[in-house]
Amino acid sequence: MLNLYLKVGMVLFVLNLPMLFIGTYFPFDGIKFLEIVWLAAIVFGLCMYYRKLNDGVVELSKLVRFNYRSGALLGFWCAAWYLLIFNIVSPDLWEETLDVMRDAMKEDGFSNEEEEALRIFNKEFRQPIFQIIYNVFFYSLIFTIVSFIVGVFIKSPRQIKN
Repeated sequence: MLNLYLKVGMVLFVLNLPMLFIGTYFPFDGIKFLEIVWLAAIVFGLCMYYRKLNDGVVELSKLVRFNYRSGALLGFWCAAWYLLIFNIVSPDLWEETLDVMRDAMKEDGFSNEEEEALRIFNKEFRQPIFQIIYNVFFYSLIFTIVSFIVGVFIKSPRQIKN
């Protein structure tokens, strides 16, 4: 199982690698879309893995709980990755990202007050505890939703006891 998380982490690393070369981490639509598709595929694979572990018997609540925990573990992994990138590898990357966001907001017609409020929020959000909470919540939520949808289709029928 750990091997699977390492592989998932490496793919997410490769998908996010352009930010180091571009000089900003601005979530480009194409990259974010690939991440969501990749995560959905991982959840589907985990659902099939869970089914195989249980000899084809799938209880929806246990499947969702299994994937919720998997999402939380991956969230910790990704939080560690972002903390490493933004605090050790390239500490200036966060400020450069905020500058790109500010320019995009100006183009979209945001007022200076709205722009400054978002900038303050983003500076606070950079704190490690918020990064961990956000990543764990995001990945747990995605994994829970997708596993519920997949689980509805692969769950075992209820056995009626006489």
